[in-house]
Amino acid sequence: MFGVERVLEKMDENVYGHKKRLDWIRSYLKPSDRILEIGCGTGVMITLPLAESCYDIKGFDEDSSSIEYGQKVLTSSGLDSNILKQDLKGVDSRSFDVIIASEVVEHIDDDDMGAFFDNVQHYLKPGGLLLVTVPNGYGCFEIENAIWSQFGLGRLLSYLYIDRAVLELKQVLGFKNLIYPHPSTLSASPHLQYFTVKSICRLIETSEFEVLQSAGSTLMSGPITNLLFGGLPVFFRINNFLGKRLKYMASGIYIAAQSNKAR
Repeated sequence: MFGVERVLEKMDENVYGHKKRLDWIRSYLKPSDRILEIGCGTGVMITLPLAESCYDIKGFDEDSSSIEYGQKVLTSSGLDSNILKQDLKGVDSRSFDVIIASEVVEHIDDDDMGAFFDNVQHYLKPGGLLLVTVPNGYGCFEIENAIWSQFGLGRLLSYLYIDRAVLELKQVLGFKNLIYPHPSTLSASPHLQYFTVKSICRLIETSEFEVLQSAGSTLMSGPITNLLFGGLPVFFRINNFLGKRLKYMASGIYIAAQSNKAR
């Protein structure tokens, strides 16, 4: 497909493994696939780069501010802003080959989980693929976020100017943290679910899917890791490798599943 390698090669990795996640998703896509990202936020993390790479993709999110923001980014990138939608009115059932739910399922309440997967099945072709990514509820990402936010480490480091001192030191040493120019979402939605590899696989399997693969993202991620190691490419490579080899300890979980629901 024209442009895919060129576009993705321009992407830089960070401590959260955003490029690794996109590469993993892309490994399951075919040029002919019709793709839907559910809970896309502003669309800048997945829908936008895949659209730039000529994939036939739509993004859906209920948060109007995120969609409006993402549509402006798409327009400025020379893409059709209608790629992003706040609702799926007029979209035919069973019309997508692949549905992506990236960093979405952990935000869904137990009472709404069944309806969410029913909705996925409604739009996914029989035998279609569901690609899910979620944080490891007991991995480094959740632990670091709790220490940084709930226990106030981030505020303390900022008050003492330690965070700025670390960033300035890394700049002097020639390392610079990668800062994404756009937010992934404008919605402040808390994590309601805390998954392990086994529990997310079990949830997906009970929703009439067959799990094809489970994989780990990065071993370490979060604001502390980003402060200390952001901008160090060698760390990114080691971190991605360890996340792959130690998936049960990884900060994030990737699941590829195939619908086994009849038409």
